[in-house]
Amino acid sequence: MSDLDRLEKLVGRQRPAHQSIDWDVIEHGLDLRLPSDYKAYLAAFPPGAFQDELITVTHPAASPSAEAFVTEMNEFCREIEETKDSLEVNGTYRMRPTQGGLLPWGFVGEDLVLCWETASPPEQWNSVIATPYFDDVWSYPKGMLATLIDLISGSTGIDSLSFIAGEPNFVKRTGY
Repeated sequence: MSDLDRLEKLVGRQRPAHQSIDWDVIEHGLDLRLPSDYKAYLAAFPPGAFQDELITVTHPAASPSAEAFVTEMNEFCREIEETKDSLEVNGTYRMRPTQGGLLPWGFVGEDLVLCWETASPPEQWNSVIATPYFDDVWSYPKGMLATLIDLISGSTGIDSLSFIAGEPNFVKRTGY
């Protein structure tokens, strides 16, 4: 069973019709090729949230266009880095949509940013879970879908993230 099948079974969701996403524009704009599990997730799930609207996944369909999605992602990364710099937050992680940086793929409320560490080929990207200004950071050795499943099912093994677990659910919504 694939991670996408596991996620759908976990939240009791059936796969809707395929959603058209302009991957050429997005990947060119980010200057990164994105992982296939993320693309499969976006084709199967509309914009929405898990765990009573606690966990959201960045979704191009929530933006007016692929170009707008790229702009939003770049702006988010820039704002985080500028705030970190102004607060003099140091650390090894840099939020930037370039090879070797962190690229957000989701959020847990306003408390946590779910990112890829983009230092390797996309199919090998691991997740990084962090507070917005990297006060707390967890390097998580799994891709986006496997990390999402672990967060929803409460099986990350990270005590600080146990508040996320509960009855698995998904609700469709707009915005990311």
